Amino acid sequence: MLATTLLLVFPDGRLLDQGWWAVVGMAVCGAVLVALVFALEPSPWIVLRSVGNPFRVTKSVYDEVIQPLG
Repeated sequence: MLATTLLLVFPDGRLLDQGWWAVVGMAVCGAVLVALVFALEPSPWIVLRSVGNPFRVTKSVYDEVIQPLG
């Protein structure tokens, strides 16, 4: 998301046009969705053996609801 924003405002620190706010919004939404997928994934994604993911969802809910969304 940071790379997208930096590329959009590179020359003078402002967006070229008002229409580019849609691209910024899509980058923010994409970053939020990726964070949610990592937070709700049932398998551990942190390499700490003693700490599990406290926000994990059971595998059946993940397979039936979240994974078909994309």
